[in-house]
Amino acid sequence: MGYYTQGGVKCFEPDNTDDTLYFRPGISLAEIMDVVSSRWPDVCESEILIKAEHIQTHCIGYDLYDAGDYTDFIVVEKDL
Repeated sequence: MGYYTQGGVKCFEPDNTDDTLYFRPGISLAEIMDVVSSRWPDVCESEILIKAEHIQTHCIGYDLYDAGDYTDFIVVEKDL
């Protein structure tokens, strides 16, 4: 994950961290919770925040807005 080039264009894919997971839409809540429970086995549901983010993943550094350069992600954060 991280930065990569595609046809000479700088692109980005967010990295999962110790307390944040990124999923592309189309995954079920059950699948998300399976990943969460395997990643953080001792976490309870009240410690989980699920949100949506619209992240620029293509043409990084290009100054004009293009909606096609953004990707939707489901972001799951473990509350510290």
